[in-house]
Amino acid sequence: MLALLAGCSAFRSAPAVGPWSDPRATVQLVDLGERRIGEPLAHVFEIENTRDQPLELRLGRATCDCAASLLDGGVIAAHRRGRIRVALAGPRAGGAQSVAVTVATNDPARPRLGFVLRAKLVPDVAIEPEVLWLPDAFGGAPSVGRVRVRVLAPDVRVESVAVVDGAFVAAFEPAASPERGGTLVVRHPGRPERGLYDGRAVVQTTSPRQPRLEVPVFLRFR
Repeated sequence: MLALLAGCSAFRSAPAVGPWSDPRATVQLVDLGERRIGEPLAHVFEIENTRDQPLELRLGRATCDCAASLLDGGVIAAHRRGRIRVALAGPRAGGAQSVAVTVATNDPARPRLGFVLRAKLVPDVAIEPEVLWLPDAFGGAPSVGRVRVRVLAPDVRVESVAVVDGAFVAAFEPAASPERGGTLVVRHPGRPERGLYDGRAVVQTTSPRQPRLEVPVFLRFR
C-alpha cells in the first residue's frame, strides 16, 4: 500500500483548477454534506483501468491536512479497479472544508487523476465572541460582559460555567425556548488599581467532541 500524508496548520479550499489545469485530467468529487466537528471524514474512491495494459499510479500533490493511500498498491491490472482512500486529517475548524489529491498515471489519455473530498463542518456548540473584552472600568467600578453560547446539536446541553483564573465571576443565563443555549455572563467586581487584567471563562458541555470551551477574558481599569 502506498501512502501520502500532507499536513499544514489549517485547511485550505481545494483549488478550482489548481493541479488539474491539464484538460485531460479526470476529477472525482464527493461532498459529505454537513458533519460534526470531530467526526471521522473519509471516502474510498474507485479508479477503473479501461486499458489493455496495467495502469501505474503515483501519489502526487495534496492540499493541507489530507491523508491519502492507494489501497491496492501502485498498479491496477488491465480492466480492473483500484481504490484510493482520502481523509481529512488534523485539527478542524468549522465551516466549508475541502481537500484534494492528485495521482499521476502512465496513461497518456489520463495522465492525472484528481480526487476532492469536501464537507461542511458544524460544531456542537458555538460561542460568540471567542475572546471577551469587558467594557473599560473607571475608578475601580465593576464591569460586565456577555458571550452568546449556541447549542447546535440536539443531544448536547451546557452543564456549567466557571472562571479558572482571574478575579472574574461567571454565570449562565439559559435562552428562552425554542432557542437552545444561552448567555455566558462574566463580571468583575472592580478594583482600585489601574491596568490590564485577564482571565479565562470555561463552558462545560455534554458534547463528547467539545466538552470544554474556553473564553479568554480581558478588562482594562483606568
